[in-house]
Amino acid sequence: MAHKVLQYKGLRKHASRFFLHKIITVIFAAVALFFASCDRDVMFEQNKRIPESVWNLQDSLSFSVEISDTVSLHNMYVNIRNTTDYPFSNFFMFLDIRFPDGQLMRDTLEMELADRTGNWTGSGMGHIKANRFLFRTGVWFPQIGTYTLTMQQAMRIDALPGVSDIGLRITKE
Repeated sequence: MAHKVLQYKGLRKHASRFFLHKIITVIFAAVALFFASCDRDVMFEQNKRIPESVWNLQDSLSFSVEISDTVSLHNMYVNIRNTTDYPFSNFFMFLDIRFPDGQLMRDTLEMELADRTGNWTGSGMGHIKANRFLFRTGVWFPQIGTYTLTMQQAMRIDALPGVSDIGLRITKE
C-alpha cells in the first residue's frame, strides 16, 4: 500500500510540473503576442538561419519585400545573431537591393559586434548574442512591386564561423 502511495505522490508531482510548464508557456505566448501587436510599424521582418553557424563567402541570403506604399518613409535594420565563437569584433556585409524594374544598388555595411574591450554587444545569455543595427533611415521606395534584398558576408574569409542568423527588418518611420 505504501508503495502505491509513493507512486501516486510522484505522479502527482510530475503532473504539477507539467501543468506549471504549460501555464508558463501559455503566459509567455500571450505576452509575446501582446508585444508583437504593439509593433504595428513593422512592415517586414524575416530572419534566416545560417547552417552550422558558418557563413560561406559564396553564399548569399535573399529577402523578397512586397512594397505597395510609395509615399511613406522607412527605416531598415539588419538583425544578426552571433555566437561567442565569432572571431572578430566587427562584421562587414554587402547588401544588394534590386528594384522591381531591375535596377541594382549595392551598399557595404559595417556592424560592431564587440566593443574595444572585447565585450559582446547585443542581448542574450550564454554563447548566443542578438543585435539589431539601424543602417538606413528615411528610405523611400519609389516603385510598387517586389524588392529583392540580398546579403553576403564581406569578411574575406571563405568560411566565417560564429554567425547563426541574419535578418532584415523594415519599419515605417
